[in-house]
Amino acid sequence: MTEGLPSRYMKWLKREALGELAFWGELSRPPEDLPDYADWVPLLEDPGRRHADERSVAFEMTRGLLREVVYAAGGVGAEFQRLDSALVKAQEEAHESVGDPGEGSSMCFGPPAVEEAFYAFTNLLTWTRTVAERTVRQQRPPKRGLTGLLPSLAPGDLPDAVRDALDRLEVETGDARYLANYTLHAGALTGLSTPTALIMPGGRLFVRIPDRASGRVTTWQQFRSPKVERCRRLSMI
Repeated sequence: MTEGLPSRYMKWLKREALGELAFWGELSRPPEDLPDYADWVPLLEDPGRRHADERSVAFEMTRGLLREVVYAAGGVGAEFQRLDSALVKAQEEAHESVGDPGEGSSMCFGPPAVEEAFYAFTNLLTWTRTVAERTVRQQRPPKRGLTGLLPSLAPGDLPDAVRDALDRLEVETGDARYLANYTLHAGALTGLSTPTALIMPGGRLFVRIPDRASGRVTTWQQFRSPKVERCRRLSMI
């Protein structure tokens, strides 16, 4: 089983609470240079609110940025654990219900555990996209510039390290943004079909998901996963 929310996420939270992952005022940009500062000004000038000095304003504006990224990463871990559990259960059900379909043949199989796996994978895409966008994203309208954790850091080694980590994440999971956008706004990864998997010779179960997306997805008909050899394979181990 993969390490999920109860352990890894709690370790991250503990490190953040102890200051091992946190960045304080000296690591953030001056308040007036922070993204969204203009949105904070009316709140600070509200007579019904406690007025704050410059240092406490910077603290209030930045204190939740890292926690929100960590929370999103915890979502990735939780859904990955859920996905892993669903696949293990689906494999067990396939073995009990069908067994080995025989050499040169395969069988379509769609127990509730396969549907659970697709739900978990869809949520995994969303949380992966969220990690990246909470780190840095384009404000609307675009002329307002960038916001998130990265644009709030003062120049130095720390933002460079964050940028390097984000670049590695984009290389490995960049298509998650396209697939997450599709599942959020348009439709299911399974298209018009009920979520199913294939029981392959030897009894091994393969859950088929679309090939990596290289751009915007507007319809399930763009997905290319009609054959097992052209599909990603979600390992049961």
